[in-house]
Amino acid sequence: MSLPGTNIEFQNGALGQVVPLPDGCFGVITMADEVPTTFVHETPYVVKSMKDVADLGITDTVGNHVLYKFLDEFFTEGGSGQELWIMAFPKLDAAIPVKMSDLFTAVSGEVPVAKLMNAANGKLRGLFAL
Repeated sequence: MSLPGTNIEFQNGALGQVVPLPDGCFGVITMADEVPTTFVHETPYVVKSMKDVADLGITDTVGNHVLYKFLDEFFTEGGSGQELWIMAFPKLDAAIPVKMSDLFTAVSGEVPVAKLMNAANGKLRGLFAL
């Protein structure tokens, strides 16, 4: 006897993997330290696991603690395989007076966060600002 409203799908080879969601994925905008040549400011990156995070050189340092903690908790809860887009900007500094709200405000006709949204090609369904 089947359960009403329940649909169980058997997929070959999908054991232990995250099934792609038709709802899209999330993006993260943060102010963090860059890692030369692997994690550069104002460049969109897609990560699907903590291995991808390590490959970018993002570690639990003072300058990247908030981002690293968020990514660790995201993949602990959601599991590896879920696509997450990240883009970092320079941290607040007296020499660079940038606020988080400035990333969502048009400067010279372009919104800085639009670069991430364009790179994701319409997949993003939400943005986290850290």
